[in-house]
Amino acid sequence: SAMLAAAINFWLAEKTPAARFALAGAALFVASDAGLAFNKFGYEFHAAKIFILSTYFLAQYLIARSIRA
Repeated sequence: SAMLAAAINFWLAEKTPAARFALAGAALFVASDAGLAFNKFGYEFHAAKIFILSTYFLAQYLIARSIRA
């Protein structure tokens, strides 16, 4: 995803806590989207809702936290 690529670039350039939070958040967004796609178009798994929502909200938190770091 473009967001993950941008977060990797940010982390490689700055290596600050803000960059770490942004990178972790972007990675969790990718995991959330992958879980959503896998559950919708591939194999439905039992804990899909918990996995998707927990990774999504944690990603939101980490990206927001990167602004204040």
